[in-house]
Amino acid sequence: MSPLPRAPQFDGDILRYPPGDGTELVATNEAALAIGELFGRPLAEIRQSARLELSQQAATWTSLLRGTPVDTPQAPCWIVGGHQPDLFHPGVWIKNAVISQLSRKLAAVPLNLVVNTDLSTTSSIPLPSRDARSAPQNLAWDHPRAAVPWEERITPDRELFRSFGDRCQTALQAWGWTPLAAEMDWERFDDWPVVDRLAGIRHRWEVTHGIENLELKSSTWADSISFRWFAWQLLSRAGEFHTAYNRALCEYREENRLRSRSHPVPPLETVGNAVEVPLWVWRSGERHRSRLFVETIAGRLRLTDGARVVGELPLPNVTAQRSIEDSWYKLEAAGWKLRPRALMTTLAMRMCVASVFVHGIGGAKYDQMTDRIIISFFHRQPPQIIVATATERLFESFAGPPIAEPMIALKAKLRQFRWNPERLLESRSDAADLLARKRQLIAAKGDNPLDRTVRHERLQVINSQLRARLVPDVAEWTAQLEELTNRRPRDQSLRSREYSSVLFPAERIVQLFQRVR
Repeated sequence: MSPLPRAPQFDGDILRYPPGDGTELVATNEAALAIGELFGRPLAEIRQSARLELSQQAATWTSLLRGTPVDTPQAPCWIVGGHQPDLFHPGVWIKNAVISQLSRKLAAVPLNLVVNTDLSTTSSIPLPSRDARSAPQNLAWDHPRAAVPWEERITPDRELFRSFGDRCQTALQAWGWTPLAAEMDWERFDDWPVVDRLAGIRHRWEVTHGIENLELKSSTWADSISFRWFAWQLLSRAGEFHTAYNRALCEYREENRLRSRSHPVPPLETVGNAVEVPLWVWRSGERHRSRLFVETIAGRLRLTDGARVVGELPLPNVTAQRSIEDSWYKLEAAGWKLRPRALMTTLAMRMCVASVFVHGIGGAKYDQMTDRIIISFFHRQPPQIIVATATERLFESFAGPPIAEPMIALKAKLRQFRWNPERLLESRSDAADLLARKRQLIAAKGDNPLDRTVRHERLQVINSQLRARLVPDVAEWTAQLEELTNRRPRDQSLRSREYSSVLFPAERIVQLFQRVR
C-alpha cells in the first residue's frame, strides 16, 4: 500500500491527497463500480437501490436539522465522509468543506455520515490556561457520563448545554477574541438527544456559510434495508470473511511494524463453531456493546453476543430474500441493535454508496486494511479515497520561541559530555594539551594486551580531566534542559492542532473553508 502523507506541520496548511480537484478520481471510481457483481447481484443495481433509500432518509433528517424542507437528491455521484458528532478540531471539519466543494463541482450528492454508533467518551473540550501558573480548563457541555454508544446517550444537562456558548465566550475573553461557540444557538433543539443537538447546531452554522451537505446518522444507515442486506450476505459467509479480515489485519501490522494485539483493531475470534464478525450488538438502553458471533445451525444463522442468543436469520436464497426483512424486524422489535464497527462502516459505504469517501489521515490509515479486505474478499480493486485535513494552531502565537530543537541540542551536548567530551572542547585553548594526548593515544597501536589495558586506563584519566573542564557548562546545560522540560507540557499544549473548532474565531473557520473552494 502507498504511504499516506502526514498531517500538515505548519499553522494554516491544508492537505488534500491525492493532488488534484478529485473529478478524475470520482470518474474512475464510478466507472469501476458500475461493473461486476456483489454477492450475486449487479453492483450497479445494489448501489442504485442503496442510494435511493439513503437519499430519502438523509433528506428527512436534514430537513429536521435545518428546519426547512430538503428535496430528495438525485445525482449520479455521491461524495461521502463522516465523523463522530463531537466538537472536533478544524482538521476534521474541513472534510465537510471538501465534500461540499467537490459535490458542487460535479453536481453530486454531498453526504456527511454522523457516526453515532461509536462510543461517546467526552462531555467537555479542553482549553489551556492564559496564565502559565494556572491549570488548564475543561469547558463542559454536559456532566461526565459513562462511555456509551452515541445513539444511546440521553439529552444533556439542560443548563450546562444552554450556557456552553456563553461560558466559552467568557473563557476566551482573556485570549482576546470571541469564539465561534458564542455565535452558535445552544438553546435550540432543547429536548433533542445529544447527537441531534450537536449535529443540528453544526449543520445550521454550515448552511449559513454555504455548506449544504446532507446529514445521515450511521444508526439509520445500519437499520436500512441496503445495509442489512449487505450485512446478511457477510454473515452467511462469516468464515470466509473472518479469514480475509484477520489476514488483512496481520499484513497491516507487519507493514506498519505494530506489535499491539489491539491496534488498529483486535483480530476476529472464534468460540467453538461460532465466528466473530465486525459488528456490535446490544439491546436498546444498554450501556455496553458486545461482539457479534454467528453460527450456522440447521440451515439458519444463529446470532449471539457470546453469552446470549440474539436471534436467527435465514441463509440467503430466493425464498429467504422475501423473509429477511421480517427476520430483521423481529430482532429490532426485541430491542436488539446490530451496528457496524468502524472498518465495516466505511467498507459498506465505499462499496454500496459512495463515489468517493473523504477521510482524515487516521481514517485513511485504517482503511488501508479495508483496501486489503476488498482485494482478498471481494476480488476487486478498492475504490480510491480522498484524504483531507488541515492544521490550525489556535494558541501557537502565545507559546514563545520553539523549544524542541534547543532541547535536542542540549541533550546532544550532555551525551557528548559523557562519551566524547573532546568534541565540546575543540575550540578551548585550556584543553589543547589534553586533546593532543588523547589523539596520540587513540592513534597508538599495540598488539600486547598489557599495552591496550594501559592505553585504555590513560584514556579514561584524560576523559575525566576533560569532563572536569566542562563541569560549569554541564551545570548550565542541565539547568536549561530542566527549564525547557518543565515548559514542554504547556508548550505542546499551546502548539496543539487538536482544539475544538468552536474555540476559534468564526472568521478563521470561514477563511479556512474558503481556501478549500
